[in-house]
Amino acid sequence: MIKADTNFAVIGDPVEHSLSPKIHYLFAKQDGNQIKYEKIRVTKGSFVNFVEDFFSNRGGGLNITLPLKTDAFEIAGKLDRDSKSCQAVNTLKSVNGTLSGFNTDGVGFLEDLEVWHGISVKNKRVLLLGSGGAAKGIIRPLLINGPKTLTIANRTPASALGLADQLRLENFNGIEGMGLDDIQLLDQRFDIIVNATSSGHKNSEVPIDENLLEGSICYDLSYGPAASFARWAESRGAKRSIDGLGMLIEQAAKSYEIWTGFSPDTESVRAKIRDDIDI
Repeated sequence: MIKADTNFAVIGDPVEHSLSPKIHYLFAKQDGNQIKYEKIRVTKGSFVNFVEDFFSNRGGGLNITLPLKTDAFEIAGKLDRDSKSCQAVNTLKSVNGTLSGFNTDGVGFLEDLEVWHGISVKNKRVLLLGSGGAAKGIIRPLLINGPKTLTIANRTPASALGLADQLRLENFNGIEGMGLDDIQLLDQRFDIIVNATSSGHKNSEVPIDENLLEGSICYDLSYGPAASFARWAESRGAKRSIDGLGMLIEQAAKSYEIWTGFSPDTESVRAKIRDDIDI
């Protein structure tokens, strides 16, 4: 049982849209805890001072969202394997005065995809759209689960190629990088397409040709109004289309467990949050 005056928060810029307080209050109710969990806008310039003050004043844990995940990685004194591999932190906890950083995005993604939706990536041909922070947060856990091939496609081809090269140096196989408009992309077929671009948040065009959807399961890391890729894929005949709400809840559950030692049951939380959001 954690102390009743322990504080938790999600920080980022922007952060007003975050569902994290609702999710963590539901977790705490299961655990019998009375927690205070806020969403707080924190800029990159004020990040370090904010974190120091937070953990000096009964701070129990922080969730980190854009654009602060790299900053959190840089100030953490201790890092878990996943945060080291993607060089980004989405969960902070102070342990005996040492700031410990974790990344629960990849675990949350695979928990949602494989356990809740029954979709294994093993021996599948996977297309990952985007090569930025969201993609890096899930890519190594995804590769550990053994896809047949992984194609990384990004608007800036050099970014996708660089990430593919780095992963090959880490002894991952079957990886290639290319531009989103590369003609080679149109000649391929994929079992799973994962959207890790920010197109839904920027109201920009869906990044791929709809012919690639044939026979594919599409997963959008975004949720709610920003999950435009998931809605587009469903309307264009994708085999199956999934948004990222389940991933959000599963990665939050891992964060809550890191802070408290309690592993929440996410089933009822998933149903409640799905009912609450405006799709």
